[in-house]
Amino acid sequence: MRVLCSFIFSFFALSANAIESSVCGEISADSARLACYDALFGAPNATPAAGESSISEVKKRMNREDLLFGSEFAIMPHRQSYILPYTYNENPNSEPFSPLAADGTENQQLDNAEAKFQISFKVPLVDNFLIEDSTLWAGYTQLSLWQVYNSDASAPFRETNYEPELFWTIPTQANLLGANLESVSIGFNHQSNGRGSELSRSWNRVYANFVFAHDRWAFAFKPWYRIPEDEDDDDNPDIDDYVGYADFTAAYKWNDMMLSTKLRNNLRSSDNHTSVNMALSFPLPGRLNGYIEYVNGYGETLIDYNHRTKRIGIGVILNDWY
Repeated sequence: MRVLCSFIFSFFALSANAIESSVCGEISADSARLACYDALFGAPNATPAAGESSISEVKKRMNREDLLFGSEFAIMPHRQSYILPYTYNENPNSEPFSPLAADGTENQQLDNAEAKFQISFKVPLVDNFLIEDSTLWAGYTQLSLWQVYNSDASAPFRETNYEPELFWTIPTQANLLGANLESVSIGFNHQSNGRGSELSRSWNRVYANFVFAHDRWAFAFKPWYRIPEDEDDDDNPDIDDYVGYADFTAAYKWNDMMLSTKLRNNLRSSDNHTSVNMALSFPLPGRLNGYIEYVNGYGETLIDYNHRTKRIGIGVILNDWY
């Protein structure tokens, strides 16, 4: 499994670099080719001319994605992709597994220490979809918790969440309180843990995602609406009571380091639930960055949607928010 994880990360890192470089290499004009490489890998620091605003880090990422549309193998980073070989969970959620442990179906005495990793990518389906410069995307994100140090229970994967989605992204030029509204996305996603019986968890949502940016700051507001299910088929009918109805993300990048925070709240005056995810990425020798993550709240994974998780982990990250 360690080899598999290493292969996946190396594959996406090398594929992305190869695609980006080949797209630029096909440009014959020297000035255009140089501009292409500058967009992908950064240009020498320069002070903007008078009256000229600097391009935000979010806009730079969008420009890099635009360059890849001509490639036949345009798999691009979506959300964060990382691996945390070691995390410590203060209070592992053993309740969902207790009926199975009681009848001997599964041995799920959970360790506090476990590995966590996420892989996320997207593929452009249609460029200029309905509106000029907009894009229809297909995305996929997979998040896993692995009891790799739990030899007594045969080191099982405790939880894996699968999240395919389809979304339409529209670039904008709007400005709000000094920040640029870089894009608006409208989408549908399905998230499930692929399990049955007492351990089954899933939901379907439609959502909008508003991405704002100013220089090295980025902000995203992502409200959603859960598509109702039949009562007999709903494995987690009260999930909104814990994870709320939106994500709010803020990120700041300085030099090669990035600090990000994601907040949730169920917006209830009584039985209020707030969740926070804080992360720091920092450069390491080679292609990857170091990554530290702290989670305190609900909905880190579907199996823990109604359980407050307090986790800290350290590892490496392949791609960050931007």
